[in-house]
Amino acid sequence: MPEHIIVTNELPRSIKVTIRDKGSHLYNYFTRRRKLGLELDLLRWREEDGISRIPLEQLKPAIFAKLKPSAQILRISPDSLILYFVEKEQKDLPVKLNAHIGLSQQYMLVEEPSVLPAFVTAYAPASILDTLRQIETEALDLPVLKDSISLNVKLKAIEGVHFSQTTVKVHLPVEEFTEIRYEIPVHGLDFPDNLLLRSFPSKVTVSFLVSRSNYQAVKAEDFRLGISYQDLIKSKEDLQSIQLIKIPEYVRRLSLHPDKVECLIEKK
Repeated sequence: MPEHIIVTNELPRSIKVTIRDKGSHLYNYFTRRRKLGLELDLLRWREEDGISRIPLEQLKPAIFAKLKPSAQILRISPDSLILYFVEKEQKDLPVKLNAHIGLSQQYMLVEEPSVLPAFVTAYAPASILDTLRQIETEALDLPVLKDSISLNVKLKAIEGVHFSQTTVKVHLPVEEFTEIRYEIPVHGLDFPDNLLLRSFPSKVTVSFLVSRSNYQAVKAEDFRLGISYQDLIKSKEDLQSIQLIKIPEYVRRLSLHPDKVECLIEKK
């Protein structure tokens, strides 16, 4: 095979040939079976679309050359081979994790699952590469996780496509989470210097989940809530929605109680 050409699909390691012959000959074939290989010019059958379709019936003369004159070929399996050739056609594609992830109670993913490498090179005829936008992993089912896990996951095979690697490493960072609640004041945002916000209540309860590794790091001052002056003067509602101005990126399932408050604008 020329160096600039590769076969992109997976080929069978062998073909099965059923023959009839004398017992002594059959025994001889059995003991020599590893030496009965055929060398083929696969490009001989290559067509304009870059695909070789080889009827194995055409290989009978080459097979007979390895056998005794008394032999009869009864069957060849499979009956044909299909080979996809590509001349240095390649495309880097993102890898999409195909996974169903379940978590034990009070456990959560600390961050999104990572896939390494994030891109894999695909080799195939241009007609096939043009249709590909991503490469999926084989289905991964993890119904009850309560700890971080790293594992190798196979890429989902695509007929006629050869990948630069057949597996990727997937890491799922899982930690136990605990609930925290803080009373946080509601601030006026962008109020004129001579005016201030008076909200009822003046503080609201912020509840959220945080991982064990961040439990000691989180503080009430990491949160800032407010109501915009411009939103307030334009609103016709009795209750105003509270804006989240600052929250730590590692908190999950944050909620406010209440999430709306009554507001007055007062002079200083």
